Amino acid sequence: MQAVSRRLGHRYLKPAASPSPIDLLFPLADYGVEHPRYISTITPKGVGHLVRKGTSVLREIPEATVLRPATMIGTEDRMLNTWAHFAKKYSFVPLFGDGSTKFQPVYVVDVAAAVVAALKDDGTSMGKIYELGGPEIFTMHELAEVMFETIREWPRYVKIPLPVAKAAAMPREILLNKVPFPLPTPSIFNLDKINAISTDTLVSENALTFLDLGIEPHKLRGYPIEFLLSYRKGGPQLGSTVSEGVSPDSLP
Repeated sequence: MQAVSRRLGHRYLKPAASPSPIDLLFPLADYGVEHPRYISTITPKGVGHLVRKGTSVLREIPEATVLRPATMIGTEDRMLNTWAHFAKKYSFVPLFGDGSTKFQPVYVVDVAAAVVAALKDDGTSMGKIYELGGPEIFTMHELAEVMFETIREWPRYVKIPLPVAKAAAMPREILLNKVPFPLPTPSIFNLDKINAISTDTLVSENALTFLDLGIEPHKLRGYPIEFLLSYRKGGPQLGSTVSEGVSPDSLP
């Protein structure tokens, strides 16, 4: 039904080839990314367009339906999974800045439902931009608390000033343009990720949202983050805060 691809960090969807012309295009670009380098789009006829940063997708393709999801949460996501894995390995989570950056995380299944709703409507979504955020707002610290609570580990944090975090990530950025081979992408000290989470990513006040597509987005706690149960020590029914029964900080 649809072809899905990735390029330069931005996701897009296009309807499958059809005998009749179809002028629907669904670029999915996180509205949390303040300065995207490129947005890659492909028309149903297979003609590629590279829209440089600062150029409106709708200016290039007026019939496009643009979906801009917030930080997406779900199995194999790149936020809660990354934090949980790091916490299990090192017993703490680094927070950039003071942990007060605000997020409006959205369940990935809700984003998929929005794509389907836009594809199946009568064309009313064409030429519009939808900002897809969840129903709850969390600070970075609060979101990390939810992660620790779910995996049942004692919450420990190391707050890293943004200039220090960017300085730690800069050597890799410099080498990217100098070496002829790909470099590994760090899960935490990644400059693109640091830049993305250093500013609030909230749905704009007058933006079109899930509700305009007839969708009620899920709250974060519960099924959307059930995948984190796999990180519990001793199995899904246990975890350090349950099996140990007392905080290590209270021990002599």
